[in-house]
Amino acid sequence: MSSGGGSYPPLPPQYGESQSQQHGIKPPAYGHDASLQSHSAMTPGQQPATIAVIQTTAAIPLGPEAAHITCPSCRASVATKVVHENTTKTHIICLILCLVGLWPCCVIPYCVNSCKNANHYCPTCNAFLGTYKG
Repeated sequence: MSSGGGSYPPLPPQYGESQSQQHGIKPPAYGHDASLQSHSAMTPGQQPATIAVIQTTAAIPLGPEAAHITCPSCRASVATKVVHENTTKTHIICLILCLVGLWPCCVIPYCVNSCKNANHYCPTCNAFLGTYKG
């Protein structure tokens, strides 16, 4: 260790000493206006609060048939276009019919819309509106 006569930098101000006191600025008096100042002032480097806006839409009541609604995408009042789609349920019903011995009837679930999902689309803008699971 060397015993040189090095000088150390000055200590930071104590908790009771604020920057305003060091520069000769009078601190605010405690009262009703002092509490307002402490809440409204932002410290340097502090980010302003971010506000997120979340827009939700109400659930559209859809059934197995076309529904008359206002499209949330294009705002047109339309009757939905329904496209029926085979699902796992359709395939399981077919398999059960085959296992039971009714194999000639196994194509019925693919011909009956009640065994399929009904996907609703807007005929104007082709936006997907929802699914009715039959």
